[in-house]
Amino acid sequence: MRIQLIITLVFCIYLSIGQNTTSLPGNFKIHSDSAKTIALNLKQNNVLFKERWITNDLFVYYNLTKNDIPDTLHLDLSEDTSRFKLTWYGKLFFGYGMRWGKMHHGLDIYLEIGDTIYAAFDGIVRYSKFNEGGYGNCIIIRHLNGLETLYGHMSKLIASPNTYVYAGQPIGLGGSTGRSDGPHLHFETRYKDFSFDPYTIIDSKSQGLKTRRISILKKDLYSERYPITTSPTKIIKYSNRKSNALPSKSKQSIRKKTNIARKKIKSKHK
Repeated sequence: MRIQLIITLVFCIYLSIGQNTTSLPGNFKIHSDSAKTIALNLKQNNVLFKERWITNDLFVYYNLTKNDIPDTLHLDLSEDTSRFKLTWYGKLFFGYGMRWGKMHHGLDIYLEIGDTIYAAFDGIVRYSKFNEGGYGNCIIIRHLNGLETLYGHMSKLIASPNTYVYAGQPIGLGGSTGRSDGPHLHFETRYKDFSFDPYTIIDSKSQGLKTRRISILKKDLYSERYPITTSPTKIIKYSNRKSNALPSKSKQSIRKKTNIARKKIKSKHK
C-alpha cells in the first residue's frame, strides 16, 4: 500500500510539472518521464522487478522447475476490480488448452488490424519487440503481483521496455504479424513462465476480473512452459513476416479450419 501511494504521488508530481507528453490512441496521454521514473523506482525497490529482468528474451526463468513453485499461489490481482482491462472486441477465436494436438497457451481474441490493444493490469513493460518464434510484434508486461501478461501478433508496438503502464493504457495496435493466419490478439497469463488459463481470473461473461484476490493451484500451471516454436535458450525461426498481409492460400488443413472459423465470426459482425 505504501509503495503504491509513493508511486501515485510521483506520478502526480511529474504530470503537474512536465511538459512532454505522448499522445496515444483514444486520447490517452501519459508523461513519458513519469512512466520511466516509476518503473525505475519499482525495479530498484521491489524484488519482483529485480528477479530475472531481461528485456531481450521472451521467457526468462530458464532453470526454474515446477517443484520450485508453491502448491498454491495466493495473488492480489487488484485493489479495485476496475483496475483491469481485457482487450475485447466481442468474440473469442480460440481458448486456452490443447488444440489440434498442441498446447495453445492463451486466448486468441477477435479484432481488426489497427484496433487498440490495452494493458490488462498496471505494471512494467519487460519485452517489446518483434519475436521470430511465432508471436510477431509482442509485448510482455510484468505486474505488481509477479504475473506476466503477453500480447502477440500486433501491427504496431507503442509501449517501450522499462516503462510503467496502467491498466487500460494502449500499448499497441492489432495485427497479424508472426505466426498468424489473420488479425487477432494472442493473450497469455503466466507466472514465472508457466502459463495458466486466463479465464482462471477473468469472468468469461463480463470479461472483467472474477475477484480482487485469487488462489491458483500449482496443478493448474501447464508443465510444458514454452511453445514448440519457442525455447528459452534458442528461438527457432518460424516466420519473418512483419507485415500484415494475409496468406493468399492456406497450405495446411489447420489454416483452412482457422480461416473458416474467422469468416463465421466476421459474418456475424457485419
